[in-house]
Amino acid sequence: LLIGGNFACKEHKAAFYKGVFQPVSNKCILPVYAEGRIKINMFEELFGVFNQGGSNVEILQPIELQPEKSSFLDTIKSLKIRYKENLLIIVFTEFKLPKTELKSLQKIGVQTQIYLGRQDKYQMSNFVVKCIEKLGGILSIIKSTKEPDTTYFLGIDLGHSIQEEQKTSNLAMVLFNYQGIIVKKSVNKNIPRNEALTEAAIERPLKDILTFVKKKNLPLPKKLIIHRDGKLHKYDLDNILTKISELFDIDCIDIVEVIKSGYPIIAKYNENSKSYINWQSGETWVLPHQKYAIMATNTQVEEQGRIINPIIIKYKFGQTELESILFQIYWFTKIYTNGLYNSTRLPATTLKANNIVSTSTITHTSSNLG
Repeated sequence: LLIGGNFACKEHKAAFYKGVFQPVSNKCILPVYAEGRIKINMFEELFGVFNQGGSNVEILQPIELQPEKSSFLDTIKSLKIRYKENLLIIVFTEFKLPKTELKSLQKIGVQTQIYLGRQDKYQMSNFVVKCIEKLGGILSIIKSTKEPDTTYFLGIDLGHSIQEEQKTSNLAMVLFNYQGIIVKKSVNKNIPRNEALTEAAIERPLKDILTFVKKKNLPLPKKLIIHRDGKLHKYDLDNILTKISELFDIDCIDIVEVIKSGYPIIAKYNENSKSYINWQSGETWVLPHQKYAIMATNTQVEEQGRIINPIIIKYKFGQTELESILFQIYWFTKIYTNGLYNSTRLPATTLKANNIVSTSTITHTSSNLG
């Protein structure tokens, strides 16, 4: 990974010393407290630590959360007019807030981040990084995916409603560039419930993504590496290939299943201690001819006595070497998604797509926990 000053590291916590890869400037942050006055010294200090190289970030004096009062809403509206998308409201609360508490802020169209619980340096560090990323900063990028800038990674997931009477699905696609930076998210909502990826469902988000790439004058994709959350169904592969060939001028397509369930219990035997131990993060069992692998990814492998939850990887289509595919998936699990100190089990590609398609009831949760 690369963080502030193009410093190469393996863990995000190094950003405490080097700062984030891309800091933010010319922003405004308004702290809001839900109960009792707060001190923002810790937030201000850690923001400066992680946002090294950024400038002109104004952190205003905290005000009380009073969504029912016009004076509070007028303050927010005035700041929104002045700072536009450069404004972030950070809400500090020791208890979970009812959904109605933040509805007025949503209607105004301001960005918010919530800190839940007592102030703690580790949780606050994670919260600060989430704030920086929400304002357009980037904690880290992948130093090398062994790909040029015309290669993009595409995470795909299909989620289903939990209400039987609705019987609809959401199809999400998340496009990342060759260094693991999110380029575009797109979701096709409330499509007829189906376990398969139909051509009709695929077309809309693919068009949305391509339009965005062209509008922003980004390098046009010459290679797509697709990470599908879960298993592909019978005609999924053909439908994906057909639609991409119609819409994109692509030289190479790789399609990989990233499966988070159905894995075996895995350990290795240590001859010295005469005991079974967990795999190290990144260790992989591979069947090359079947293009099949089981990989340990996150930091849970370091916890004594815990059975690890690896991921299953099936390389379904393409010409890229399997070793490179596995290398890329591993480093996509290290890209920052929510936790500063603990990496995720799933690659950011499928994790972000999975988060988007969630059709369960949305609640406001703290962003410092991860």
